[in-house]
This record gives sequence, structure tokens and C-alpha cells, in this order.
Amino acid sequence: MALALVACADQVGDGFDRRPGDPDRTPTTFATNLDVVILRTASSLERLAIGVYDAISGLGVVETPEVQATIDLFRNHHRDHAALFDAATNSIEIDSAFTDSNPVIAARLRPRLAAIRTENDALKLAYEIETIKSSTYFSTVGSFGDRKLNQAVMSVGGIEARHVTVLGDLLRSTASPPYPADGFATNQAAVVVGTGV
Repeated sequence: MALALVACADQVGDGFDRRPGDPDRTPTTFATNLDVVILRTASSLERLAIGVYDAISGLGVVETPEVQATIDLFRNHHRDHAALFDAATNSIEIDSAFTDSNPVIAARLRPRLAAIRTENDALKLAYEIETIKSSTYFSTVGSFGDRKLNQAVMSVGGIEARHVTVLGDLLRSTASPPYPADGFATNQAAVVVGTGV
């Protein structure tokens, strides 16, 4: 995580890209603004996952120690991811990190959370959230003005894909519909960058 934060540190500045041998100052405000919007969206999705995992833990439906340990581990990962995205955002634009759960996606998932009655229901919602997050991060690759942010976002995207794989394995061990356990990431479930932030 520290490497990703260091990689983002050189973005702090006045919104201009200075090129060796080029006396002119070329504005990069559009790219920097897009970088901030992508990172704010990512932060909001990480906080959404933290909130959902907190809610699941409080419902009393998780019966298997393995599932509770998975939820606890993933929640801790999401706290780290949110901190990474917040620091990267603030390194571009001071105090601009989005520190709330994504309100649009939260509203969309609220009925699903309210309908959880079993551990398997909780796993299905967790699987959906991890799929949304990995798809969103996958869809942003190549969009950053600061190309080093591609690496930072996909370092988290790879972890989200592994979360999908673990949850897929847990779901296949129950009598639920088949879930892919390969963690193959696509942008099919991606949240449009800027939604809710």
C-alpha cells in the first residue's frame, strides 16, 4: 500500500504538466479532475462494502466461523483500500476525498440487505458487492491522467477479484445457483464513474 501512495505523491501541484525541454505549461486539469472522480467513486464503494459487512455481522445470520472470518478479513481490506484511495485523492486535490458510502448504490442495495435471512443470503450480497467493485476498478484502467494510478487501482481490483473467487467458492459449497469461482473480472457490473459522488 505504501508503494501505491508514494506513486501518487507526485500529482500534488498546480494542475500543470511540465515536460523536459518544454517551456510552456500545459494544463492537465481535465485528467486531474477525472482522476479525482474515479478515486472518489472508488472510496465510496469501499465504504459501501464496509457498511454492508458491518450490517451483515450485526444481523446474526452468519453461522459458520469460516464465513465470519472471511467477512472480517474483507472488511479490514476495504478499510485499507478506502485509506489508499483517500490519500491518493487528497494528494491530487487537498481535502477532496469522498468519505461516505456511495448513496446511489447503497439505495439500490438497501432492499437486498433488508431481505437477508440466512448466511447464504449474506454471501450472495457480498458476492454482488465484490463483483461491482472489481468490475468498476477494471473499467477505469487506462482512464487516469496520472498513469501510475492505474497500478494503484488495479492492485485493489486484483484483491476484489480474489474476494469474488473466495465468495464464489463459499456459495458453491451451499445449494445455491452456480457462481463463478474463478474471479474473472469484467466491466459488466461496473458503476459509472462519478455515480453518487
